Amino acid sequence: MCALIEQTATLSASGDDIISQYMHDIDVSILGTSRKEYEFYMKRIRFEYSIYPDKRYIEGRLRFLKSWENRDIFYTPYFKQKYEQQARANIQREILILEAKAATS
Repeated sequence: MCALIEQTATLSASGDDIISQYMHDIDVSILGTSRKEYEFYMKRIRFEYSIYPDKRYIEGRLRFLKSWENRDIFYTPYFKQKYEQQARANIQREILILEAKAATS
């Protein structure tokens, strides 16, 4: 079980292991929540990393968000169907927000 939890830190699931895939999908399901919930999540993430100045936070957050652009977000059919489209929309919207902030900083 510890290995499954540790695996969530890499944001990937190991091969065909369905349990790892579900653990991953549960871990990142916040990305596919409603726009309102995602905006609240964005605020919580910024608070969690409030020790970093805006410039450094934005650079790191953009790197994280852009890492999802050319790969699957979810592995299991259930999560892919339920959350993938909304997750992509949330990620793209946050990228645009952060890029706008970076441009004005």
